[in-house]
Parts: sequence; structure tokens; C-alpha cells
Amino acid sequence: MDRSIIIELDEIDDGNRKTEEGLLNEFNALRPKLLAFIFDTLVKAVKIKQFIKIKKLPNMADFPIWGEAIARALGYKEYEFLNVYYNNIGLQTNEVIESNALAFVIKKLVELQQASETVIFEGSPLELLD
Repeated sequence: MDRSIIIELDEIDDGNRKTEEGLLNEFNALRPKLLAFIFDTLVKAVKIKQFIKIKKLPNMADFPIWGEAIARALGYKEYEFLNVYYNNIGLQTNEVIESNALAFVIKKLVELQQASETVIFEGSPLELLD
């Protein structure tokens, strides 16, 4: 999960749906301009990358450096990419917990325990699992 980027997408409206063939035709028409745009952006990012300084590097340490350089090459503000990226890392933990039934229940139990003045559960992990 720590090598993932979580994105949330809205459902595509009925009127905006396209077939795979239609998408591929549009992509093929745009491909030369798209490739040129990518290369132009990378040329700018290579020049910017040397100036990116990150105090605490996360896993995949080169990814946030390149991401920040590319974002700046595209016109984003300094550290705008990094702020979003670090926020996304926080979402990864939530996604893991939300997608695992046991983790979700333990999280809810801890939240209830913190909100209550009485002990909700006391016991071993095996007793909790049962």
C-alpha cells in the first residue's frame, strides 16, 4: 500500500461514457502532442530537480523529488505536490483499515473506548478475536 497513490474518481455520467475503441482513437490522435508535452515537461523537471530539498524522505525517496520537480515544471507552487503526496500517504493507512474488517472493528472499539469512561473490553488478542 505504501507504494500506491489513492485517487477517488467520480462515476462517469451516462452521456460521457465512451467505448474502448473511441478512447483509443482519441488517444492515438493526441499521442504525438502528448508525447511532446511529456518530454518538454521532463526537460524542465530535470533542471528543477537539483533544487528540490526534502528534509524527511518517505519510502520510494526519489518519487516525491521527481513528483515535486514535475509539478513545478507544470506550474504548481513550491511544495504543493509534496503536501498532497504526504496527505495521500495518510489516506493509505485509512484505506487499509477501512478495507480490513478486523482492523475496522478494532479502530471502532478504540474510538468507543476513548469516548467512554467505562472499559468496553479487557482481555487478550485471542479473546478479542473470538
